Amino acid sequence: MPKAVWTRKHGALRVVGDSQMGCGRTGPFFSFEPVGIVPDVVRLSKSVGGYGTPMALTLSRPRYDMWKPGEHNGTFRGYNPAFVTAPAH
Repeated sequence: MPKAVWTRKHGALRVVGDSQMGCGRTGPFFSFEPVGIVPDVVRLSKSVGGYGTPMALTLSRPRYDMWKPGEHNGTFRGYNPAFVTAPAH
């Protein structure tokens, strides 16, 4: 049984880590696009920062985004100077 079918059959989230190869490094924006994977959550880090800026993103479908404003915070969940200065590059 293909893995994609298995995740849907068992109600598992499909999570893709696209840290190394995302953001166009393999051609399309996401490296998993050519094989037709449709994830529920995508992690991006090294490839999204560019120029060595420490930045990471977690993209999720709206139905899984249940955080209220200010609820998703902590020591390892963002480097605020990077978020503020990133648009200036």
